[in-house]
Amino acid sequence: MTSSPFWLVILSALLSGLIGVVISTWHYRRFERRKLKFDTFRRLFAHRHAGVPGSSPATQKPFVATLNEVWLVFHDVPAVVQHRLGVDAWTPRWRRQLTGGAGR
Repeated sequence: MTSSPFWLVILSALLSGLIGVVISTWHYRRFERRKLKFDTFRRLFAHRHAGVPGSSPATQKPFVATLNEVWLVFHDVPAVVQHRLGVDAWTPRWRRQLTGGAGR
């Protein structure tokens, strides 16, 4: 009967724990990002009628706050950034200045 070296047992125990922590952290961060995006989307559409002219300022405040939050929450979605800025945000500024616009 052969026994595995002591250092191999310790290394495998530490490595398995480290891999578990990395995977669970990655999954938790991904879940939280998706949850925040969905919550922002839900609040935006919950207050969608506050953006019409003639609505009271009390009803417009949550709508405007959610619109401002969209920029922060969806910063990693190029379509949202492009629509919000009106330019291709992933194109360097010097190239946009040379082409006179979106840099496409």
